[in-house]
Amino acid sequence: MSEEYGPAPLTFGQMAVWRDIDALPRSRWQEANWVFTVDVPAEAGVAQVRAALNRLAERHGSLRTTYDVSDPEHPTQTLRRIEELPLGFEVVALESAEAVQEVSDRLRDTPFDLRSERPYRAVLAERPGARTLLIGKHHIAADGWSMDLLSEELTAMLHGQDDTLPPPSE
Repeated sequence: MSEEYGPAPLTFGQMAVWRDIDALPRSRWQEANWVFTVDVPAEAGVAQVRAALNRLAERHGSLRTTYDVSDPEHPTQTLRRIEELPLGFEVVALESAEAVQEVSDRLRDTPFDLRSERPYRAVLAERPGARTLLIGKHHIAADGWSMDLLSEELTAMLHGQDDTLPPPSE
């Protein structure tokens, strides 16, 4: 999984998402963003969370793929090595559940540059008595069903249960 592949045509599903996005004015392209959350166990440190996010991207090529949509009729995708794409990750201290919602809204409303960054970014929200990992991802990288799978795998990783995961996908 350390090779770069591409550029290659988009899959049928990716092309459907791209066509929906391309029909929107550029000011609305962030509407393809979704946010999901994962509760982080108290024993998982920031380094463990960062490592789990990178392992998840290693397991799933769609999380380390960039997209060239400069030719709207023939957009392409390129699978990248994990080292090529910086991890969009930050840690914030928050006081309330409302503040967590504000972070979620920011993740959902911030457009991705699909040419040069991972199609997801994450914020570890720490508040009294709870730690939540919010992951904003672009719909072209994963659909609703995939979000459940990614959430389950990330939860297993954060609990140190990597050995229970099925083989990775490409």
